[in-house]
Amino acid sequence: MHHQFLRLFLSIVLVVMILVIVQIAMVAVGNYQVMANGWKNSVFTEFVESVSKTIQQIGTADISSVVNLATINSSERISGIIIRDKEGNYAASLGVSPSSEKIPTPAAIGRVAVPADSRLQLSYQSEIDYKTVKVPNPQYELMIVTADNGGYITSISLRPIAGSRGFTRVKLPEIVTDQDIAGTIAVSVDGEPFCYVDVLVYKLGYYAPTAFALKMLIDIFAVSLPTACIAALIFAAIFSRRVAGSTKMILRALDDIANGNYDVELPKQKIVEYGKIAASIRTLASDLERHGRSRKEWIRNISHDLNTPVTALTLLINGIEEGVFQPDEQIIGQLKEQTDILAERIASVNYYSYLLSPDVPVDRVLLNAISVFSEAGIKCNTCFDIDEGSKAVDVWADEKLLMRAAEEILYNAGEYSSGDKKIVIRCFYDKASAVITVRNSGKLPDPRPQFFEPWARGDDSRTSGGSGLGLPIVYQIMELHSGAVSIDESDGFVEVRLVFPLPSSSDES
Repeated sequence: MHHQFLRLFLSIVLVVMILVIVQIAMVAVGNYQVMANGWKNSVFTEFVESVSKTIQQIGTADISSVVNLATINSSERISGIIIRDKEGNYAASLGVSPSSEKIPTPAAIGRVAVPADSRLQLSYQSEIDYKTVKVPNPQYELMIVTADNGGYITSISLRPIAGSRGFTRVKLPEIVTDQDIAGTIAVSVDGEPFCYVDVLVYKLGYYAPTAFALKMLIDIFAVSLPTACIAALIFAAIFSRRVAGSTKMILRALDDIANGNYDVELPKQKIVEYGKIAASIRTLASDLERHGRSRKEWIRNISHDLNTPVTALTLLINGIEEGVFQPDEQIIGQLKEQTDILAERIASVNYYSYLLSPDVPVDRVLLNAISVFSEAGIKCNTCFDIDEGSKAVDVWADEKLLMRAAEEILYNAGEYSSGDKKIVIRCFYDKASAVITVRNSGKLPDPRPQFFEPWARGDDSRTSGGSGLGLPIVYQIMELHSGAVSIDESDGFVEVRLVFPLPSSSDES
């Protein structure tokens, strides 16, 4: 039971760990990338919306006031702004990279006016190392129209640029990477390109609330994993205890059956699978008990069936030896009759044993059922009537096996029929089967024996002789054909029903 508990515990822990690892992997690889892209897009969209609202409040002003738009509309999520000239070359930058590194601005450009309250400041350097970076094409255009002298703004507007997907390669300071730029706005003055504004957004790990959320997520996983293991331990202990109890009861029941005690009692199981096992064990015990009784009955009946003609032969032979009987034609006839009975019963036993072997050939062909039963009726000297419409029914069967089954059924019907009513045979198709019924007047013994078990005849039939293997032979023949046989009584008639499956197109070919 300890091994069972360990297996259950490890199985639950393994499932929990796999789920946790998958969740971590999804957050670390898939979801993080999705969140990072969504984060940059949302911050850039907020920046554009803020710029759009601001320009609506700008009236006639100096063009230099437009430079302040980038700084006054930058939220704490924006780490920096890169300004490129109309040819797309790097000119200046405000703030830091998404990794909080200062972005150098060439000292040669002179001093750029930056609002005193701006959190984005310039970092002048005389020497700057550059590298090629992929910058997204402008998604928006800030269009400025000035007076004739180019000094004052007469109108300003912001519009999205259609077909802006793709990238442009430009030289930027080496601390800027391809993933740092969230979006770009093109600025035009009087219809001519003026400059480009690239927006840099802090990474998730450097933005304090987001970093805190990620840390909390990791902490949750750190707590949930041992908690899940403890929960798995508790549930495994509870479940294994229930399973262990059911397992012990099943093992005891199987031991009782193995020792010949078939009166097993198994309480109702709460676990569905164990309930099915318990039901199967009860069925097994019942079947074994029935088979045990059947074996005893077989021994008793086969002894009687074979002993009767042997006893008669012994009496006749002893009588001849002692001079009680004269070996005339009558005595010789009786000897021959008892010898034939003994030979017939031994042949039936041999044939039944042959049908039980796994190597019985079954050569199926389409046979007319009535033709086969008519020939069998002649062999066993049994007359019968044919129900209307039965002559057109064919069965998919082995001719020799079907003939033997027909002989056994007709012999039993004629032997045990009562009254003057004839035997009636009816054939018909039922769904995917061909059905043959043989009906005769009479009644079945009460209690009914297991007709398809060897030598399982009723007490009334014991006086009429026979091998007791007729219906068992029929049953085995139907098993070989994947069919079915049944016997029932209704309104003073006994009916044997044979069901043969119809051939498929592949069988016929």
